[in-house]
Amino acid sequence: MRNIFFSLVTLLTISACNSNSNSIEVELGENKEIDMSALCNCDSLTLSSENLLILNLKTYTGKCFSNYPNTDQKYIEKEILKGEYHGKITYFNKQGKLLYSETYSKGESLGDLDNQPDCNCMDIVMKDENGIKKHYFKNSLYTGKCTDNFPNSNQAYLESNYKDGLLHGYTIYYMKNGKVSIMHNYENGKIIKEITPKK
Repeated sequence: MRNIFFSLVTLLTISACNSNSNSIEVELGENKEIDMSALCNCDSLTLSSENLLILNLKTYTGKCFSNYPNTDQKYIEKEILKGEYHGKITYFNKQGKLLYSETYSKGESLGDLDNQPDCNCMDIVMKDENGIKKHYFKNSLYTGKCTDNFPNSNQAYLESNYKDGLLHGYTIYYMKNGKVSIMHNYENGKIIKEITPKK
């Protein structure tokens, strides 16, 4: 079994790039979907004169990876769209556990959006995509918590939680005295429970 595993890894490394029959789709806003199933070693990519990543003289779309020296353990995986970093760049430790990930949009780093500190709810942009309300922060689907305060006050009047651009978890509305006015519990963008505290 171990020999089969090492043979498969060697075959993958020798082939440098392949295309999986099980395609992975990535959403790019405005409901566009691109096939991201191509996979190659990052060392096989070159930079064009337009600063785009290319493979075999073609602008590359897919994922690339690099391993720790003299091991089969991946230390980085990058998502690339039309020659630019787009999606996640993920770093792993020598045991294969996630160390850090950054999100890119058309070659521009947006930082670690999965571990963002709270943001102001006014910075969240809502887009209706085929009847589904999706929420964006810095042009990427938002995961995290946002808060907004009463004017000229440190007291929050709204706190909302999001996962993959959808309301997920509790949205809480506060009164000026800090007490909870009403709570909505969301699951994947749909309200599943409304809670009104006893007065």
